[in-house]
Amino acid sequence: MINDKDITVIYQGAVNVSNLGTGNSDSSDFLYNVQKTRTALPNATIILSTWSNTVLPSDYDTPEKLGVDKIVYSDDPGALPNIKFDNLPANNANRQLLSTLTGLKATTTRFAMKLRTDSFLTGTGFKKAYSQFEQQVSATKKGRDFQYSPIVLCCYFTIDPNVYEHMAFHMSDWVHFGETKTLLKYWDVPFFNFEDATFYERHPHDKSSNFFDRQFRTRIAVEQYLTTEFAKKFGYAVPVFHNQIDKKILFDFDKFLAERMIVLDLDQFGVDLPKYKWVRNSDFISMDILMHADWYGRFVAHWQPKAVDKQVYALFKKRQHQKVASKWVAKVTGSFAGYWWHSPENKKRKRFVEKAIKFIP
Repeated sequence: MINDKDITVIYQGAVNVSNLGTGNSDSSDFLYNVQKTRTALPNATIILSTWSNTVLPSDYDTPEKLGVDKIVYSDDPGALPNIKFDNLPANNANRQLLSTLTGLKATTTRFAMKLRTDSFLTGTGFKKAYSQFEQQVSATKKGRDFQYSPIVLCCYFTIDPNVYEHMAFHMSDWVHFGETKTLLKYWDVPFFNFEDATFYERHPHDKSSNFFDRQFRTRIAVEQYLTTEFAKKFGYAVPVFHNQIDKKILFDFDKFLAERMIVLDLDQFGVDLPKYKWVRNSDFISMDILMHADWYGRFVAHWQPKAVDKQVYALFKKRQHQKVASKWVAKVTGSFAGYWWHSPENKKRKRFVEKAIKFIP
C-alpha cells in the first residue's frame, strides 16, 4: 500500500478568505477542508497553490496557521469567455492549469494529488484502487512490458461519448491522483487560447450535432483539452473538435481509459465536493458519465485479468443496456430536446423516463 509520506496533496485555486475558520462543511471554509483531508492523510504533505493577490487574514497568514506545509503563489491569468452559449459554466481553464502546474512543480514526493480548494478527502480508497489495479496489470501478459502509471480520478464529469454528449476524452478534473511525473505530463500543456475558447462564434457546429453538442462555444471542452494533449503524447487518436467521434477515436478512448486512467465513484475514491452534491441524485447524469463499473468493463476487455469482480462486471453489462436505452430516448426527442430536458413542465416526465431506464435488465 502507498505510504502517506510519499504523497503531496496540492490544493489549487482561490481561497474564500471571508469564510476561513467558520467551520462550514459546505466547502466554503478552506480550513475545514484541509482538516478533513489531514484526517484522511495525516502524514502527507499539503501545498496550497493560489493567487498572488490573495490576502489572508492575520490569523491564517502563514502555512502553519492555515494547516498546510507550503503556499505557492501565481499571478492570476484570468478567465476566458464562457464555455457554453447559455453563459454557464465559466471558462477558468488557465486558472486551473496554472495553479495545478505550479503546485506540481513544487512537489518532491513520488505521488501527488490535485484537489480543488472547495473539496476535501473523506477516505483513501484511491490508494487501494491504485495498488489493486497496478498489481492486476503487472500480472497480465500485456502488462509485463507496459509502464503502467495511471491517473486515478472520479466519475463526475467523466463523459461517456456514446450517450448524450458526444465528447470522447472528457475526463473529470475535480481530483487527480497518481505519480507526480505522470501528473506533470498531464498538466504541463500550453494555455487554452482565446480562438479555441470562442471557436463556435465563427464556425458552425458539425452537422451531426445534437441539442447538447450545439450548446458549446469552445472548440473543445476544457477537460477534453487537457486530456487530449496528454493522450497525444502516447499516440492515441483524439478528437479535433468537442463532439468528433468515429470508430478509431472511440476505440482509442476505450484503450486510453484502460491503460492510463482508473475511474472511481466519489465514495469509492474518498472525496467530497459539496458544491456538486446535486449530481448524486441525477439519473440523467448517471447515464451521461462513466462510473467505475463502466470503466471496469473496459479495463477487463483490454487487460483480461485472471480474477474478475463478477458483481462489478455484471453492473457494467446492465449499465450498457441502460445507456443504449438512454441514447435512444435522446435521439427520439431530437429536435425538441431543449424543451424536453429543460422545460419546467416536463420535469416529471423527464424523471419518469430516467427512472424507467434504470429498471432495464
